[in-house]
Amino acid sequence: METFQVRQWIIDSLPLLGFSCVDLCGERILLRGGCYVGRAFDFEGVQAVWSPAEKHVKFYRDDGTMLDTIPLPSDVEAPSRAG
Repeated sequence: METFQVRQWIIDSLPLLGFSCVDLCGERILLRGGCYVGRAFDFEGVQAVWSPAEKHVKFYRDDGTMLDTIPLPSDVEAPSRAG
């Protein structure tokens, strides 16, 4: 599954966490030691952090409080490159 599909899955998941405004405000590629480790998707009031290696998405409030960690569905696979 490509990044755009993961992004859409995150958008579809936000109402389940109580967020009705799902307009994407920003997106960042996350690097550690110069290596790709994931992406952060910013929405009004919430941020989703996708870690393909760990196959889950962590959701945080704007104040940094973690809301939930949700595993990606089994049909969602990490792309072989930063996509």
